[in-house]
Amino acid sequence: MWFLKAHTQWFIVTLLALVLSGCRPSSWSKDDSGTQASEAALRAFTIAAIKQESNVNAIFQLRGKVINRAPLLGKTVYEIQDPTGRIWVLTTEQSPKIGDEVVLRGKLLYRSIPLDGKEQGALYIEQQQELQRTSAVKRDRRASG
Repeated sequence: MWFLKAHTQWFIVTLLALVLSGCRPSSWSKDDSGTQASEAALRAFTIAAIKQESNVNAIFQLRGKVINRAPLLGKTVYEIQDPTGRIWVLTTEQSPKIGDEVVLRGKLLYRSIPLDGKEQGALYIEQQQELQRTSAVKRDRRASG
């Protein structure tokens, strides 16, 4: 368990360095169309498939449940999980709450960090557009009602 906590803290520090180095996500226009969001959820890639992709800078649609988040100087990173894995997402918009389910479009990026002669970099998603968000509270109400 200590390894996961240390790894999470290390990743947040890494993304903070990324933000301070001037990474600027491009913006996409928002579309509040529920139909488009539902279709996007159906076309979403699994996190495992995205992590196997060798085409950094490719744009993906993905979905997952928010399991962790941290603020960073005007930006936020949050971690999402699906049945195949986990990945961190960097956003300048209001981040979802832990437990929310999201469908988003984002760019796959890699941050290289050599540490003690070993590569410790990681893949992450730079959020371009949030397509759908289901609040954990709403989901719980539907399940119990």
